[in-house]
Amino acid sequence: MIVGIVKEVVIVGKPDAQETSELLKAYREAAPYNAVLSFVPGDEATEKLTDLLPPVKGKTTIDGKPAAYVCRFGACGAPVMNGEELRSKLG
Repeated sequence: MIVGIVKEVVIVGKPDAQETSELLKAYREAAPYNAVLSFVPGDEATEKLTDLLPPVKGKTTIDGKPAAYVCRFGACGAPVMNGEELRSKLG
């Protein structure tokens, strides 16, 4: 039984970057009960990671900056680059 729309969130970025921390914090603060997070530590997912987590395929940083993608039913919106935008997409 589906209770609601499941949101898949993919965050791509270097783990030690402040902008990545901001996106992860925004997810933790704003993620609804029906959201699932996949984190890609780097500029893009490795082939092995995309085999394990198909939603991360094709998700990359934008001009070297961390990005978050919010997806529903396998379709993802444009990447967001800061916590405020991510909170808005998850709200």
